[in-house]
Amino acid sequence: MLKLAKTSKKEKQQTKSNNFTAKLMNKVTFNTSNNLSKSALRRKKRREKEQLKPKMDELFSSLPETSTNTDITNNTTTKIVTASSGEGFIKSSKSNLNKPNPSKSSGFKQILKDEHKNFNNVLKNPQFRTSPFDALRNAIQQNMK
Repeated sequence: MLKLAKTSKKEKQQTKSNNFTAKLMNKVTFNTSNNLSKSALRRKKRREKEQLKPKMDELFSSLPETSTNTDITNNTTTKIVTASSGEGFIKSSKSNLNKPNPSKSSGFKQILKDEHKNFNNVLKNPQFRTSPFDALRNAIQQNMK
């Protein structure tokens, strides 16, 4: 049997690594931005965007110039106006009444006691005998206020 010339294991590894590095070098490089970092690219883009924006000097130059603008700014005066009490103010939505809390048992008991007293007063009212529904309606309206 003839022995064919075989490449050694180290030579195979070396050729594979050389092929791999050659492929990487032929493909797109990782830094395609002419050796600029990401932050430098961002700064560059930001500067380009700022240059596209109109500048205030250009805007002022495009406006028609009038001499009355300076007269108006010189003649304006500031008036101090005092608000009268109650005008222009929003009333607070929170009522300052000291009512019992219905979510607590003691407050619920107090509310029941007060309602019982109010209902007895409605029943004792002479208007209740003439028109009971009107008397109840009036009592409920008074309670809602």
